[in-house]
Amino acid sequence: MPLAIPESMKEEHEELHQELRKATEMPGQVGQAAEKVAQVLHPHFEKENELALPEIGVARELAEGKTSPDFTTAKKLCDEFSVEYPKMLEEHVNIVKALDLLADAAMTAGELGVVEFTRKLKLHAKTEEALTYPAVIMIGKLLANATSNDAPMNPQEKRFALEDLKQYDGQNGKPAYFAYKGKVYDASDSPLWTSGGHQGTHRAGVDLTNQMDPTIHGEDRLSMVKAIGALIETTESIAKETQSGYSIEVNREECIACGLCYTTDPSHFENSDDGKSKVVGGISNGKSAGSFDDDKIEDARSAALACPVSVITVSGD
Repeated sequence: MPLAIPESMKEEHEELHQELRKATEMPGQVGQAAEKVAQVLHPHFEKENELALPEIGVARELAEGKTSPDFTTAKKLCDEFSVEYPKMLEEHVNIVKALDLLADAAMTAGELGVVEFTRKLKLHAKTEEALTYPAVIMIGKLLANATSNDAPMNPQEKRFALEDLKQYDGQNGKPAYFAYKGKVYDASDSPLWTSGGHQGTHRAGVDLTNQMDPTIHGEDRLSMVKAIGALIETTESIAKETQSGYSIEVNREECIACGLCYTTDPSHFENSDDGKSKVVGGISNGKSAGSFDDDKIEDARSAALACPVSVITVSGD
């Protein structure tokens, strides 16, 4: 079953198509200019419907920490979109140029409704550049984590020491957590886990890496429970990780000024005079960098993950 484009986006595209179709039917310069817009716009819309918009349909499941059989297909589309992303931005430039010519022709002919249409379509393009396209790239990065057994599902994952994990044994109303290959899973809502036990063979609150038989419990079965964090050997390891210093660097030459980093993490990133991002307190030139010694490294990592062009590097323990 193909991924479904959100209805609101489908309706918006269809309304724009209908308005443009009416403009192409107008006589004279307005109709001719509208036809030129259609020539560059329709192939672009088709590409969006194929590569960009379907992935938005899994955003809610990702945000809620759920899994879906659609994730693999959505990840493939996100990868294809990332390749086409620069071309689609170039197509926007050509579309806006054609819209400017249409707006001039419509203004001369007194067709103010068409002028308003050109304004609305240009605003639509800006929204895609600032929000929709970066969101698709960010969804792709999250899907890469969600569909991989070797990567954390959440950039802000919690850290659990073995001694802490024992508290979550599923007894007396407590959550039922278990660890497997360095990741911690929440089985509290799984019908296969009751009172902290799994079919009389495993108990919650422990590391099951060496107890689970891979011939019976394939790693694909872990998609039935939610990954909530990472396993660290001791609480001292957690304290060391939290307290160690770290550094952040932004490659400003490649920054596209989308603003997602400082929207996600205003404590480490800020806007500069040229619209591009920089590290708070860092030197702004080709690259902006800064060092920090606090417990907010996960906020910085979240901003790095949100960056649609991957120009942010977070280094440290």
